[in-house]
Amino acid sequence: MVSGERFLEEYFGNFVVNSLMRIVGFVARLFVLVIGFLSFIVVFIAEILFFIIWILMPVIIFWLIFEGITKLL
Repeated sequence: MVSGERFLEEYFGNFVVNSLMRIVGFVARLFVLVIGFLSFIVVFIAEILFFIIWILMPVIIFWLIFEGITKLL
C-alpha cells in the first residue's frame, strides 16, 4: 500500500513529467509545422517562376536565334 505522502509525490512527479513532455511535443509539432509551411511557400514561389519561364521560353528561344543571326551578319 502506498502512503499518502508517497502518493502525492508520485502524482506531482508524474504531473511535472507529463507537462514537460506535452510542452516538448508542442514545440516539436510547431517546429515541423513551421518548416512545412516555409517549404510550401518556397515550392509555391518556385512553381510560379518555373511556369512564367515555361510560358516565355518560346519567345526567348526565337529572340536568341534572332540575336545570333544578326551578330553573324
